[in-house]
Amino acid sequence: MPNDDPEEVVIRSIEPGDNLPGFVLAGKTNRPLKSFLRKEAIPYENFSLARTWVAALAGSPDLLGFITIVSGEVSVQKTAVPNDDGTRKFRYPYYPAIKVARLAVDDRHGGKKLGLALVDFALGVAKAQICPMVGCRFAIVDSKTQSIGFYEKCGFTLLDTPENRGLEHPFMYLDLHWH
Repeated sequence: MPNDDPEEVVIRSIEPGDNLPGFVLAGKTNRPLKSFLRKEAIPYENFSLARTWVAALAGSPDLLGFITIVSGEVSVQKTAVPNDDGTRKFRYPYYPAIKVARLAVDDRHGGKKLGLALVDFALGVAKAQICPMVGCRFAIVDSKTQSIGFYEKCGFTLLDTPENRGLEHPFMYLDLHWH
């Protein structure tokens, strides 16, 4: 039976009636996140280009945060991730992955671990639904430099190369097989 407690935070699919303009995210670097949420999240959802989940209070159209995932791939050469015995036996140069394409928490709701809850939710979807049905080995993200610590807390590993560390959005990965 659904809980209609107005203080209960739920994670659900984005909906056309959601209050997207009411999502507060300050700062010049966050403009692409706000723009995506307001202009592209629902069309991407409708055309199966991405899936966006939102955190909201039960029964409310006001969003506390959101996460968008897309399908992706990991180049074996890029990550140098070995098989269990240290060798590569997979004959293709890429492993299937899901990618955290967007993640944001409304400025008024920071510090409540909503970002962590959204990432955990997306990883749970990957493990419970995507991996068993189509195969998916990794979760990946091109992190903002200031978000590396957050993603490490979520279990992601920074690809530790000088080139990657020098990027504006360094590549991070999480092995879903062992998570």
